[in-house]
Amino acid sequence: MINEAYRDGKERPLSQAIGAAAPDFPRQVLLVEDNVLIAMDVESMLEELGAVTILTASTIGEAQEFAEQPIDFAILDLHLGNETSLPIAKALGERGISFVFASGDGDQAGLTDGLAAVPVIMKPYRRDDILAAWREVRR
Repeated sequence: MINEAYRDGKERPLSQAIGAAAPDFPRQVLLVEDNVLIAMDVESMLEELGAVTILTASTIGEAQEFAEQPIDFAILDLHLGNETSLPIAKALGERGISFVFASGDGDQAGLTDGLAAVPVIMKPYRRDDILAAWREVRR
């Protein structure tokens, strides 16, 4: 039996660690994250939740291209180097696509124009946080 260590330090069977897909979770997701390791971890969690297509961007340019694709939901790292993902958030909002922000420092300064109410997932990401944020913003 393969075991997976949980954050509480206890080991449980891998089948319990992975968990079941959420039946209402979006199938096409945009992930904007400039840290490769975090992006890989989040991609795995999104797949576990039931996402089929995950478009991962690490720059604003890539994200702008992907934002034109058919997507159901997005997770946007708030700070991408010297840039922010606010232009992507505005474009997704105009298309009626649900999204959440992610941040490692909890800084929500500058979230105006209706963006202050958008949930912010704190890094490190957890599967349950992503699911809760999705359920909070789904339309």
